[in-house]
Amino acid sequence: SKTLSKNFRSTGTIVSFNNELFKTASALVSAETGLPVSTTEYSDSEQSATKKEEGFVKIQFVNGDEDSDWTENALEKTALHLEELQSKGAHPNDIAIIVRKNDEGERIISYLLAHQNSDKAKAGVSYNVVSSESLLIDNAASVNLIVAALTYLLNPLDDIARAQLSYEYARQKNSSSSLAEIFRSSNYAIFEHSLPTEFIRQKNFLKKLPLFELTESIIDIFGLKNNSGELPYLLSFQDLVLEFAHRERNDLGAFLVWWKENKIKKSIIAPANANAIQLITIHKVKGLQFKYVIIPFCSWNIDHDSFKSPNLWVHSDQSIFKSLAPLPVKYSSSLKESFFKKDYDHEHARIIIDNFNLLYVAFTRAEQGLYVVAPDPASSKFKGMISRILFDSIERSPLLSSTWNKNEKIWASGEMIERKETKQREENLSLQNYTSGSWRTKLVVKHTAHVAETEAEEEQRKKIKFGIYLHNVFSKIKYQKDLNPVVDQFEREGTIHAEEKHQLIRTIEELMKNPKIEDWFSEKWEVKNEVHALLPKGQEYRIDRLLLKNKNAVVIDFKTGQRRKEDQKQVTDYCSMLQQMGFVAEGYLLYCSDGEIVNVLPPKILNRKNKTQLGLDF
Repeated sequence: SKTLSKNFRSTGTIVSFNNELFKTASALVSAETGLPVSTTEYSDSEQSATKKEEGFVKIQFVNGDEDSDWTENALEKTALHLEELQSKGAHPNDIAIIVRKNDEGERIISYLLAHQNSDKAKAGVSYNVVSSESLLIDNAASVNLIVAALTYLLNPLDDIARAQLSYEYARQKNSSSSLAEIFRSSNYAIFEHSLPTEFIRQKNFLKKLPLFELTESIIDIFGLKNNSGELPYLLSFQDLVLEFAHRERNDLGAFLVWWKENKIKKSIIAPANANAIQLITIHKVKGLQFKYVIIPFCSWNIDHDSFKSPNLWVHSDQSIFKSLAPLPVKYSSSLKESFFKKDYDHEHARIIIDNFNLLYVAFTRAEQGLYVVAPDPASSKFKGMISRILFDSIERSPLLSSTWNKNEKIWASGEMIERKETKQREENLSLQNYTSGSWRTKLVVKHTAHVAETEAEEEQRKKIKFGIYLHNVFSKIKYQKDLNPVVDQFEREGTIHAEEKHQLIRTIEELMKNPKIEDWFSEKWEVKNEVHALLPKGQEYRIDRLLLKNKNAVVIDFKTGQRRKEDQKQVTDYCSMLQQMGFVAEGYLLYCSDGEIVNVLPPKILNRKNKTQLGLDF
């Protein structure tokens, strides 16, 4: 393959720095691995710059005995670098932050979100980050506060729900209280004193609201309307709430279960021309280039992480192993003193070169400026990291060490030239606040009939709520043995409290005393819960429980409310569809309130199957 001798990407300062760094570093890596391969690979990597601009490079090593110490320092410096770049004319989408792992990206996103909403944020500076992780709705503090408030309303006795709400509300207020003080305030006796007065005053009323109106009220009460930085997340979350209420059930408990299962899949959609900082991992950055690059955590291990060490398939010519096939052995430095030293040395050299290559990829993405923050390898904790190779290369290179500030542990060359706007940039219009209004202040209903007693309304609401829980439990259990584990899970998730749990178990156990119902939950059946069915006329229904055995099919629909004429029609339609597919189908309605079973369609054996009908493959 042909090696390019000219660099058309980076400015002179960046090219010169990388030429010298990787020439020196490759010799260090070669000495460490005992292999000449690294020297060979980088011997022809020196290039000459074609750009006239000078550009700049700044490498800074920070102190800290623990990960938390130096990484906090690195996060602060990342925010300072972003502010410095933008103050000199760089646009947010000119800047890329490159990380080694996704969890590092998540830390940066969380820090910049908090920094943006703090007193430390600089006016006119954007801290908005675009990445697959940053766009997750669940990363927004305002959304987490809403979910915490909903969880508390569902079950005020849940200790975890109270602690979560205390924490999220303290974050929203930018409270200076320690975590110990915040969690101490979640004590049930004093908890509500730390929340907005209006939330506590309306607590019982809020529980009765439809789901979308409930979340709108929480946004208003907790003052989330004017948090312009998180409005896209709020609007996207409200879209999901509205969609869920229409598609599923307008029920708080069901929504929280759904959100827990699906939140990691839900993200906002960023516009193609979004003027935001890009966050990307080294593995995804290959082949890309950015005007300015910040590497805030230049600290990955040069060897395998101890908790991710692979198994090596090894073989030895020693007599006790000679006749054996290759053996799996855990990669460890202790192998250096074993018969498998050769296998260890090979893998050790390979992983060091792989991690050194990552450094090369990351350092060669910048066009005009490169910022790097790394832990000081003087601490024994960091000697096994890539920062040691970077540090040693700077100190051992005559060219690089000549501008090395040993006291401050900073290497810098070049300077960013303040940029002037040469063309009009397209600006995105954005909302400054979340606009909503209560229909209750606009619509007046004349009361001409007697208003029901509040206690009666409360009792009816409890019955409806219990019916929904009962339906949810039936949708999760396949066999009778699943009852207790499923109900326990609902309690752990905070969907139900202890009293409701025992009531659910008693109700279902009472229903299963009926031999017919007990048979439906026996293990002789293949069970399908919540089966979606598309009927010939285009209607889409969901079968609560479908039992299959050979060519026999039993359709069961659970009803927790009042009896309706159309109940039987739905089951009849299900059974007719199954009969057309060659099944012997029968259908039942189970009214859970009193245990009544209605046999909607007795079994009907078809003489033949419609040859044009597709089979139902479960």
